[in-house]
Amino acid sequence: MNNIKFVLGFCWIFLCSLFLWVFFKNVWMTVTTLGLNGGLYLVYVLLFYKPYRAKSIDILQPSLLLITLQMLFFLFAAGVFWYDNLPFVNLLWALLVFVGVLAIQVWEQTAFLKSVEKPHK
Repeated sequence: MNNIKFVLGFCWIFLCSLFLWVFFKNVWMTVTTLGLNGGLYLVYVLLFYKPYRAKSIDILQPSLLLITLQMLFFLFAAGVFWYDNLPFVNLLWALLVFVGVLAIQVWEQTAFLKSVEKPHK
């Protein structure tokens, strides 16, 4: 698991974006999905790389920061789409791909917490 920890999410984002490109032939939908989810997953990697490497069981603060940043990122994107009258279907597909990214993040965090020894008292 250690070798593929952060690769799985990027693979999911790339494959879903590629699927959207092949199915819809919409460049902006692909760019929106790849850009938003790639950026959000990069934030996840930056926040969790150090705790995972240090095998720190205290990942509450990075988790709360991650949730806050991800919500703000999507709210900002929705505001940009609304302000510029961009099609919300692109943002909807990006959100659906993001649900898969969240599942991967939760799975990685759960597997990480199970693999770390609890400190002895």
